[in-house]
Amino acid sequence: MGTLTFQWDEVRSLMRRTETTPPKNRRLVWGDLCTPAYFKPDVPKGTDMVESGDQLDPEKIPLGLVFVGDDGIYLMSGDSSDRTVLYASECNPKSMPFEEWWEAKERLFGGDDGAERIELASLLDLEARLAASPLKDVPPGQLMFRIRLSDRQMSFGIEARHPMRGSRIAPRKRA
Repeated sequence: MGTLTFQWDEVRSLMRRTETTPPKNRRLVWGDLCTPAYFKPDVPKGTDMVESGDQLDPEKIPLGLVFVGDDGIYLMSGDSSDRTVLYASECNPKSMPFEEWWEAKERLFGGDDGAERIELASLLDLEARLAASPLKDVPPGQLMFRIRLSDRQMSFGIEARHPMRGSRIAPRKRA
């Protein structure tokens, strides 16, 4: 389907804000309502889906950034009190004409609105691998976080703004 690009320094800023999120402020995504492992103990066994976030145990919700397709495609911190939005370069309604970003949103994310969590643990692993790679010496502002989307999965990685040989960390795939 395509690739979306974000400034790595800005993604790291969202990660730092997410790391300190108290459980009661964790941003929910629709899939949480369908994840029995997140349900409170008083939800009857065998329940496949709950009706509201009030039936979820916030301690069980993993920390992570939220990847959103709505008016544009963007990332948000996992803290529901933080309204910071980091738009993908390819789908930014603040800097692109409506027709361009809307076409990109439909092509890359689909016509419906939605959100997925990118777990903080995966991003911290990526950050650790970056620190041990040749990319650690790339000047600030020159690293890009790229999300690659296909019909069935999302993968992500870090690359230099102007890739050269050996200038990327292999993306991690999510099913």
